[in-house]
Amino acid sequence: MQRLEAKRVNGHTYYYLSDWGWREGKCRRLAQLYLGKLEQFSSRLTGAGPAPAYAEVFESGRPPRVVGRGAARRVDSLGQPAMP
Repeated sequence: MQRLEAKRVNGHTYYYLSDWGWREGKCRRLAQLYLGKLEQFSSRLTGAGPAPAYAEVFESGRPPRVVGRGAARRVDSLGQPAMP
């Protein structure tokens, strides 16, 4: 489970993304990623990043090769390019 943690040091608040899980029968922090002050990482949370170049949408969330040949035909009938 991941959670956002705040720590105050000398009047400044710093944020960390922590990954928690079970280790030796107890809930422990498994990893911690330093994010910095809120002003430093808030732009990453608002979706201000670049738009993706393209997106591929597959039936059932899997590529046609994994689903089977019938799924590849259905994708073709919808006007989507078939995968080789």
